[in-house]
Amino acid sequence: MSDWGATHSLAVHKGMDQEMGFDSHNLYYNKYSLKEYPAEVDQSNIRMFTQFFKFGSFDQIPDANRNMSSNVTTPERKEKAKWLSTESTVLLKNDNNTLPLGDSI
Repeated sequence: MSDWGATHSLAVHKGMDQEMGFDSHNLYYNKYSLKEYPAEVDQSNIRMFTQFFKFGSFDQIPDANRNMSSNVTTPERKEKAKWLSTESTVLLKNDNNTLPLGDSI
């Protein structure tokens, strides 16, 4: 997954399953993804949907009457979010000016 606008080219064939943001390179809105890389798009969907099912994303039918603008923040959820962000952060050391990686990778 990339951050908002962090990629500047189609990257499903390089293993990127999701691209956040609204630019024209967004994986799911890019009309070239499926045409150029059908097997990679299939594998990307398998990776993502496997996790959706594993974590129960489809176990409940959404409530159409639920107010999506409700604030559901609780101290427990804040603590969990903090823990998740801490545990999932990776700091890269840029030895020898290796980053950013070039197109040849």
